[in-house]
Amino acid sequence: MGALNSAVRIRHDLHFRLTEARKRTDDLFKIVREEAMYDRPIAERHRIIFYVGHVESLDRFLIYDRWARNAFRLFLFDPAKGPAEYEALLLQEDPGFAAGTFSVEESSARGAELVREGYLMFGGANSDSTTELSVTKQFSFGPAPRGCEIACELRLKFKSSLQRPMALGLESVANFLAPGAADRFFETPDGKQDLRFTGSVPGPTLRMEDGWQRVKIALHAPGAQHFWVAPIETVSESEEGFERVYQGSQILAVWYPDFAGGSTWLGRLVWRVEHLE
Repeated sequence: MGALNSAVRIRHDLHFRLTEARKRTDDLFKIVREEAMYDRPIAERHRIIFYVGHVESLDRFLIYDRWARNAFRLFLFDPAKGPAEYEALLLQEDPGFAAGTFSVEESSARGAELVREGYLMFGGANSDSTTELSVTKQFSFGPAPRGCEIACELRLKFKSSLQRPMALGLESVANFLAPGAADRFFETPDGKQDLRFTGSVPGPTLRMEDGWQRVKIALHAPGAQHFWVAPIETVSESEEGFERVYQGSQILAVWYPDFAGGSTWLGRLVWRVEHLE
């Protein structure tokens, strides 16, 4: 029954987002007077005519970002969700802790401390609004062999009991190019995967490499069970028509904490960026 309800919610969310996307394109096309679209011979008409006729065919490929693409974004969501929902941006994560404002408690050249307090609201219609939570992100920046290291220490403190299970994720965004090149890849248990890889990789460490830029990155998240990976793509028009263009990858370190054991949970995600020799 739970799986059925989840499927219904996903379809509802997809329908709502599709309706909103169509409304946005309709508003865009209204900028041009309808009669102006046809006042030239066919060969000289404005290219917007092409988009009016073809934008609907792109609907099934278009997924609109819920939030800006920033690293160390916090996702609090239903543990029944998986990498497919993450790729489709359907985790229904808590919007406040994912995209709300954090106050800056401390800041220096070597680190910063950000804090946010609020009530949990993840899961769409099943949101739990009775659990009060304080989240602290403690950042540190420092050198590493042949590069640098960026760490985010995460502390969750519950001011009231959590009413249901919750998964937790910290997102990273890696912007490499030329995803099909042999010298750019993710390291997985099944071997090297090109940058368009999508799926789940066991934690607590994920490695990627860009041989052209001579850079390697290691993400380390102690205690994380998985890294969920999905490509970030845009739609571009070329002489051959519309095409999907790889812009980078979204990567979520995922934990499934047992919050029943106490009111505080600690986690950590470290980026180590090094130059390839």
